[in-house]
Amino acid sequence: MSRLDPGFKFIRSFISGYLEVLISTGLIDINGKTNQQIHDEMLLKLKDIVQKKEYFVSLDYSNDLIKEARKYNRKQKYEMSQLFYATWFEHWINKVIYTSGLKKGLSEKDIITLIRELKVQTKYTVIPKMMDIEPIDSVICKTISLVSESRNAFVHYKHVPKNVNEVAIDREKSLKTVSDVEKAVAYLSGYYAKKINGITYKRIREIIEYENTKT
Repeated sequence: MSRLDPGFKFIRSFISGYLEVLISTGLIDINGKTNQQIHDEMLLKLKDIVQKKEYFVSLDYSNDLIKEARKYNRKQKYEMSQLFYATWFEHWINKVIYTSGLKKGLSEKDIITLIRELKVQTKYTVIPKMMDIEPIDSVICKTISLVSESRNAFVHYKHVPKNVNEVAIDREKSLKTVSDVEKAVAYLSGYYAKKINGITYKRIREIIEYENTKT
């Protein structure tokens, strides 16, 4: 199959996501192992799934959300931009809760309860303590809190008239928030790869592309 073939891209994306889940939930321990060893363990897990015919998928909307957020940001439609950024932040922390919860031994029911019951801002400060993972930078948490508040104000818009000066101040706040939000996205992307997966995405690509040949 050619690398340009859409089927190849789909398979590569599927295996990449599957490997990430295996590592982040602790089903594969990568410590001290070569790419070949990790690659072989992954294949064994895949074969087991095929034999049992148990197929479950979890869709990841992260890339689409970021694309939409940046598209509206370029158009200076900051309310819409923050809507998608805030949703990305919520998807991100819910993913951390799910993968860390499984590794911690929590039941799926308990994990879903945490995801549903906790506010976004609480998740970012409390969950790292609960899951024994590194705290998230307080500046990043503040940015996420501001974006979430802006998203909620937009989603639950009250149609209450405002003084034009207040509108201008709100607009200025939106501009500042958007300037900080990409830093938060970059920080969280790196945090997940290193603190949750314990592996960089570059290493994941190396494992996927690994071919069991002698050099």
